[in-house]
Formats: sequence, C-alpha cells, structure tokens
Amino acid sequence: ERFDAELQQTKEKLKKFEDNLKKLESQIEDLKELQKNVRKFEKFTEKKANIEEFLKGKQNHKKDLIEFNKRTKEKIESTKKEIKDVLHTHKMDSLKQFEEYEQSVKTKLATQKNIINEMQDAKTQMEKDLSTFESELNTLKDDFKSLKEMVTLKQSLKGKYKYINIITDWVAEQLPKLIEDIERTILSSTAFQFNLYFKEWFRALVEDENIDININSENFQPIVKIDGYESPFQDLSGGEKSALSLAYRLALNKIINTKYQDNKTKDLLILDEPTDGFSEQQVNKMQDVFDKLNTRQMIIISHERNLDSFVTDIFNFRKEAHKTKVIKEEV
Repeated sequence: ERFDAELQQTKEKLKKFEDNLKKLESQIEDLKELQKNVRKFEKFTEKKANIEEFLKGKQNHKKDLIEFNKRTKEKIESTKKEIKDVLHTHKMDSLKQFEEYEQSVKTKLATQKNIINEMQDAKTQMEKDLSTFESELNTLKDDFKSLKEMVTLKQSLKGKYKYINIITDWVAEQLPKLIEDIERTILSSTAFQFNLYFKEWFRALVEDENIDININSENFQPIVKIDGYESPFQDLSGGEKSALSLAYRLALNKIINTKYQDNKTKDLLILDEPTDGFSEQQVNKMQDVFDKLNTRQMIIISHERNLDSFVTDIFNFRKEAHKTKVIKEEV
C-alpha cells in the first residue's frame, strides 16, 4: 500500500510536470512566433524609410499601417511581459536559461519514467513471485491436508491393527482351546453312539465272546480286549482285523449320515475289499450286514467271488495291452 501511494504521488507529480511542460512548450512556440514577428518587425524597421516613402504615395493605407504597428508593438510588449512572467515564475533570467531548464526537466522526466518503468517491472515481478508463492502455499496446504488425513488414517489403522492383534492372539491362543473343548464336547456326545454302532457291526461279524472292543472317547482309537485284557491290534487275526476295520467304517458312516441329514451321498456306500482275510463263515454273514445297512446303492470292490450272490450287478476289470477294460457279467 505504501508503494502504491508513493507510485501514485510520483505519477501525479509527473502529470503536473507534463502539464507545465506542455504549457511551456506552447508558450515557447508563441515566443518563437513572436521572435519571428520581431525579426520581421526589425526588417520592417530597416525598410521603414522605404515604407514611409511608399506610404507617402499610399496615404490611404498609412492609418492602417500605424494601427498595425501599434498592435504589433502591443503584442510584442504583451509577449515580452508573458516571457518575463514565465521566467520570473521559474526564476530564469533569459530564454536560453529557460530552454536549458526545459531540457533538464525533460531529462529528469525521462529518468523518472525509467524509474517508474523499473518500479512497474519490479511490481510485476513481485506479483508473479506472489502468485508463485500463493501457488506453492496452496500446494503445501494440500500436502498438509493429505498428511493430516494420512495421520488420521494411520491412527485409525493403528487402532484396527491393535484390535486385529488382539483377535489374532485370541485365535492363536484361545480359539484352538475353544475348538478343542467344542470338539471334546461333540466327540464325547458322539463317542457313546459311535461306540454302540461300532460294537454292533463288529459283533455281527465276529462271534467270539472273548474279544471285546470299545472306542476311546478322547481320540476315537479302537480299544481291543481279549479275555478281559487290553491287547494290541496286531494280536487279532487277519479276519478280525478286517472285521474291526469294516465295523469302524460302517459306524462312522452311520454317525455321519445321522448327524448330517443333508449329506448328498448318504444313500451311497463304497467298500474297498471289506472281506479281506474273512473266513467263509464271515463272508456269508455279509448278507445280513448289507440288509441291516439298507443302503439304496452300494459299490463293493472285491476279489471275493462268494459275494456274487449278494449283488445285482457285477463288473470285471481286465487289463489288456496296457488298457483296462470293463466287462459286465450276467448275474
């Protein structure tokens, strides 16, 4: 604002100088015109004698000439007075000094114009710098806003991260225990029923009363007792081992189909070599087992031909020239 005020004052002074200069230039032009008239008058004076002789013959124009001369003198006097007033106003002693003063004023005016132009250029540059600074300031404001949002987001994520860590720790430490407790509870409730099915199927296949089996409710491992003593699985005969394995699979199938009614394969049972190691008597008992299962469809993979009478369709698989062929037998 101070710069603008000083610039305005300078402009007003320059305008005043320019106005005075124009006035002086006008007056100088008038003076020059008067000088021409003076020179004309001087020439006219030199020729005055001739004019007077001429006027003798021109009496009719004498009066006009006198009047013209009078007016010219008055104009000259008036002009001289104006020049003296101008010189006095500007404290000048002569027209030459005034001309020098005029030239000095023009030089100063040109210098002032240069200064004003420089100041104007400086102002323009300052405005450009200010615009650049404002642009940079806006950019910094945007960056600050982004950083502030990032800090807010980071704080939010920090809270979420802390919560996730708590959940993660809980999942890592507490969830397995919870699942284990749930599994133990479910298995405990299932183990009893599973054990009943397991014993039922085993007893249907093995009639030896000296062998008793149960399920460990903790890990669902079979427990074998022979003559009241717990015995390893290896102590059983091949047929007894197969019977135990088949009873286990059938009991598991029963439990799954009972607990999960939406099971899409509950009407399908696939058995792979279920009678491996069975005696002929045990093989013959498979008919009763199949009847109790009451399954709509059963697929049995076996080499036991004694099962042929228990099934509706028989397919033989034969490998010839490195290719397996499926051949259906007539039942």
